[in-house]
Amino acid sequence: MRQILSFAMGLLFFGFGGLETVQAADVMTWDIYKERFVSHDGRVIDRGNKDISHSEGQGYGLILALAADDQPSFQKIWVWTQNNLQVRGKDRLLAWAWGRRPNGAWDVLDFNNATDGDLLVAFALLKAHERWRNPEFHAAAQGLVQDIKNHLVVETRDFPVLLPGYYGFVSDRGMILNPSYYVYPAIEMFKQHDGDALWERVFQGGLRLLDKARRTSWNVPADWVIVANDRIDVDRERSSRFGYEAIRTLLYLSWVENREALRSWTTVLDWFDKTGMMPVWVDLANPAVSLDEAPGGFYAVWARVALMLNRQETARKLEAQAQARLVQEKNDYYSNTLYLLSHVSFKKP
Repeated sequence: MRQILSFAMGLLFFGFGGLETVQAADVMTWDIYKERFVSHDGRVIDRGNKDISHSEGQGYGLILALAADDQPSFQKIWVWTQNNLQVRGKDRLLAWAWGRRPNGAWDVLDFNNATDGDLLVAFALLKAHERWRNPEFHAAAQGLVQDIKNHLVVETRDFPVLLPGYYGFVSDRGMILNPSYYVYPAIEMFKQHDGDALWERVFQGGLRLLDKARRTSWNVPADWVIVANDRIDVDRERSSRFGYEAIRTLLYLSWVENREALRSWTTVLDWFDKTGMMPVWVDLANPAVSLDEAPGGFYAVWARVALMLNRQETARKLEAQAQARLVQEKNDYYSNTLYLLSHVSFKKP
């Protein structure tokens, strides 16, 4: 059977040879990731954040298990997600945060959803149905897709947008949005499986939002933006930085191989070629660049982008940096997750 997803790990994905910075045994793999970050019952654990779990993390875990063709792990992660996060009652959206409460009990910490988590889980379920022909996965995905459409897609004068959550993102200040919540390959799959032309408009709307949100000579968007009076601006109250959230926009654009959109980010690659480092954030409201270096997972995402833009030498250097830094980040759930996700390859069925 032809694989829909596959891992092309480390040196194999980038076609490099002879990197001296890291031994092959030190490169993160799915089995190592499972041992560090996935519990025996399928909970993906954020080790650096009080061991909590998020709907997005469960979605990432499902995608990584599928990429490794690990059906037992996929099933465990999905069952845990269903039993512990799909508990809102009024819809099939996922509660976004689960962890230890002040009384010591482990349970849902916030029943609001996070839209990217819902998209990631629905996407993984649809891909798993294509791979393993499991109608339960397809039915569960379809339920999520319908509730995303019914509760989280909002029309604006220019184009429909995805609210980041069921509540809390529309106020007197305006409509708060997150460009990195647009999981483009998921929206593409929704077009195929749901058959509603709305999803093409959401897809194109995400690209237009991204273009309108770019700021400074770096030409990057902030983690959070606000739409008010038909203007899109940095949401200074949440984050005026391009950083931990917005880095995923690059990943999702690369997953749909949108090279045209990725070319807009070449200024950052030029910076790396000149300085040899990637900052962990860039402030767009008060233009500044962090002196702290980005984690390994960020470097891996940028390496994937550089390779797609035919900047092979830049990609090689970025991948070497990613591997070298990841060795020191063994408990960094987010960095390790981004590293593996940057090495997932999507193939047509």
